[in-house]
Amino acid sequence: MKLKTLTPVHIGNGESLKPLSYIVDGHVLTVLHMSKFFRLLTPLQRDYYMQWINQILRDAAQIEEEIAQTKRAGKHNPELFRQKSFEEGKLSLGWFIENKLRQDPAHFAQKCSAYQIDCTCRLRRDGFKTHLKDIQKRPYIPGSEIKGALRTSILHDMLQEDQEYKMLQSAYLELKSTLNSKELDFKEKKKQFKKMAGPQEEKGLERNLLRGKEKDAKCDLLKFVTIGDTCAKESGCLKIELTKALGTRRNTKMWLEAIKPDTKFQFQLSTLNNFSLDVLKLKEKEDWLSEGRILRACFQRAKDLLQEEKKYFSGNSQILGEIDRLERENQPSAPLLRLGAGQGFLGTTINLKMLLDDSQLYEETIPCGVKLLKPRVNINPEKFPKTRRIAIDAQENPVTLLGWVKIEAG
Repeated sequence: MKLKTLTPVHIGNGESLKPLSYIVDGHVLTVLHMSKFFRLLTPLQRDYYMQWINQILRDAAQIEEEIAQTKRAGKHNPELFRQKSFEEGKLSLGWFIENKLRQDPAHFAQKCSAYQIDCTCRLRRDGFKTHLKDIQKRPYIPGSEIKGALRTSILHDMLQEDQEYKMLQSAYLELKSTLNSKELDFKEKKKQFKKMAGPQEEKGLERNLLRGKEKDAKCDLLKFVTIGDTCAKESGCLKIELTKALGTRRNTKMWLEAIKPDTKFQFQLSTLNNFSLDVLKLKEKEDWLSEGRILRACFQRAKDLLQEEKKYFSGNSQILGEIDRLERENQPSAPLLRLGAGQGFLGTTINLKMLLDDSQLYEETIPCGVKLLKPRVNINPEKFPKTRRIAIDAQENPVTLLGWVKIEAG
């Protein structure tokens, strides 16, 4: 199978890199191999490095204590926050190399480079989140991520059938009844919502749709679909993207190491079709194991999801233009998937079907239940979920959506 990224894609490995791990020179960011870096230092320079870091941390901690004291006294001293920011800003490898070793940081970094990537945005001192890579520091997309998106697409398509849709509707009606019950107090409603609307309940619906004779993982239809990791690419396909969540007043800017648009990958998708389907009472779902049916399911979900995104971004000409482009790319034989960061609530759950078919029932359940969990958060049921994470430029203008890829046979 072929996979091509259409917008920036970030699949995190759970790590972040801070300025003590990289050097920025113009639009090139060099991540250092730290063991090589320390081998380049003399014993005296290594001691100097540790003394330098420890002194900054002690100074920052002292300022932090002064800030705490002023807070306890009911006062506010902006100068202390500026001092703390200044001290923490010194925790930069580039600053150390230039000001302490008296060498050019970019030239020094070439001697101990792990990999280099494009970076056209200015990073904060908390750095950026890194993309998943192999042992040779080459990014790739894991098969589990692709399979998860395929699974959600298949479930979404299954729910188009009346019998399957009624199962989803029944779960929502039960949830609505719980939220409206006068016999349950706040804590009990909150507990029941977590139980019924959380991952376990959704998994319960998945079990009914995708599993046969036995409701356990061994009898799952997707066990008959195997998807391998994509081939790995050189780090040149990566770029630091500045992103922001829209729909909130909080500062939600985040820097992500992402695969650039128009990067092409290969991966293996294979389906098994044998006697076990009959034994496991899954024979009637055999058609879902065909490559064509899987691709059509992805096409339909991408189509529905993009339509919902178009409603959310009404009035945002840049993002609407991007959505139009993605809609043109989405084809039954070469559909789109959404992967990694930026998918949001609708991208990773099967709630999209209910939102599209019965928005009133959706608004009377999920948003109201979330309000129980977060009573201080202002939630508008008609615009839930209210936030979307997108890529932005240095002036915080919208650029594009995150995570969209195109797959096709070949």
